[in-house]
Amino acid sequence: MKQKADSQAKAFEEADLALSPDTLLVVTVVGKKGSFGLGGEKTDAVRGKVREHLAKDEPNLSELPTPHLLLAGENAGEVAVEYPSDLPHESKFGGEPVFGTGRIALRLPRTGGEEDADQPPEKQKASFVSMTLSQFRRFASAMEEFGFARPYAPDAPIPRTDDAPVHTGHYTDAPVPELARPDLYLADPKLEAVIAGYRCQSCGLIVSEDGRKKEKLGGANGKGLAKAKCPKCGEKFGHEPLYKLADAKASD
Repeated sequence: MKQKADSQAKAFEEADLALSPDTLLVVTVVGKKGSFGLGGEKTDAVRGKVREHLAKDEPNLSELPTPHLLLAGENAGEVAVEYPSDLPHESKFGGEPVFGTGRIALRLPRTGGEEDADQPPEKQKASFVSMTLSQFRRFASAMEEFGFARPYAPDAPIPRTDDAPVHTGHYTDAPVPELARPDLYLADPKLEAVIAGYRCQSCGLIVSEDGRKKEKLGGANGKGLAKAKCPKCGEKFGHEPLYKLADAKASD
């Protein structure tokens, strides 16, 4: 696997995750002709069959109509964040979003069997799932609800809420929120993030987007912001946008 952003963005199979108090089930749902013996069925049809099977009384998971990965309770809680990581040098991805910019990557517990246990970590079989920020929040909440350990390191740089520090913008004194990890928001179609303002790369002065427009800093449309002079320090302002949610009631 290349440690390069987006290098695996197209190398994936769509899957659903299902949880119970003692099981994590990863179910492949893509219906593709010649793949998995599904005969070209569409994804929605495959997903419907899986749901119908799981709705049975005491369903036999070995008889699911699509390939799946079953993790029992004793190791389901070992799910860990591979990206983003607070220790990128220890990540298999070298701190790069290999499954797509702004997508969170989770490493599932080792599933290679006993013969794999004696192999060094870098040679052991590994499975990964990638998801958006809102999907991760839903998954993490479900894991906690069923008593599994949180599926990430306590200090992994993933915002669990939309709480954001608020700065006072130059010119107008307008509030300028600053969402953590805006790349995760921008990649999530359910969380619309918009530019709230900008920070000077030289002195840290913050200007709201409305203030920038009013004073035409970087021009009317802001295209010249990177080379514009900061009104405080006189150095190049740079282009460091700060983001906020377009809708304060955005889905969690």
